[in-house]
Amino acid sequence: RLVGIDGAQLQLAGNIKRVIDLTPNSILQVAQGVADMVTIDEKAVNASLSIDGEAVIRDGLVMDFRCKGGRVVSLCDKRLTITTLKGETLLDRAYGNLHLHDYALDGDDFCALLLGRYQAGNICTLTTYGLDGRELASLELTEEVLDIAAGGDYLAVLYGNSVVVYNKDLTEHARMEGTDYAGQVEMEDDGTVLLIAGASAWRFLP
Repeated sequence: RLVGIDGAQLQLAGNIKRVIDLTPNSILQVAQGVADMVTIDEKAVNASLSIDGEAVIRDGLVMDFRCKGGRVVSLCDKRLTITTLKGETLLDRAYGNLHLHDYALDGDDFCALLLGRYQAGNICTLTTYGLDGRELASLELTEEVLDIAAGGDYLAVLYGNSVVVYNKDLTEHARMEGTDYAGQVEMEDDGTVLLIAGASAWRFLP
């Protein structure tokens, strides 16, 4: 854990297992060697990361994470992990040759990944995982997905002209056609869906 003076420049070198930067406005430089995992904590407001040409981050950068129910869910650019607070690994889902299209970490006791074979395209697989590391369900999608969001026991998926609310086992809970120009979706714990289009927003109450 790196806690320094606001605006500090921090440099790392050598073989490092895990680094968590907690310093606001800092510049974290991985100068050389290998780091297994690098996390910019939410406390490190406006912090930035610099990776020199000879440095390697083996398991990818942590893009987002949640800590809930005694579990730490970490989304990296190369894998999704779920660990206990004691460091026990419950899930280590490497993407392999698949590309991360979207994700949702805010379900009460589950998270979701949307992976595709290609960087662009509509053919993707939506998968949900419990906080115990088990795969709950998987669903093949062929329609363009604009956004996904989780809340409570539900997962909202915004398609080109519709929004579908799934249960965490990916059975369909509700659907609304004609979402017009909506490009973002938020899922609330009570099952309410917020659709956002530019400067306007409206609610869908299943």
